[in-house]
Amino acid sequence: MKTVTTEGLAVSAWGLHISSFLMASIPYLQVLSLILAIGVSILTLRKLVKDSKAKKISSDEKID
Repeated sequence: MKTVTTEGLAVSAWGLHISSFLMASIPYLQVLSLILAIGVSILTLRKLVKDSKAKKISSDEKID
């Protein structure tokens, strides 16, 4: 029968702790990802609106 060393037991215990921590933090990571995606979308929309207004103003100046 194979015997397990102390180092092997320590590594497996740490592996269980780390995987348990990651599984428990998934909801928080999902919320953080959602907030980040919303923030980036808002910034992108603001930039698109600003560029569209600038383009409209520049085209109005060319007409005059």
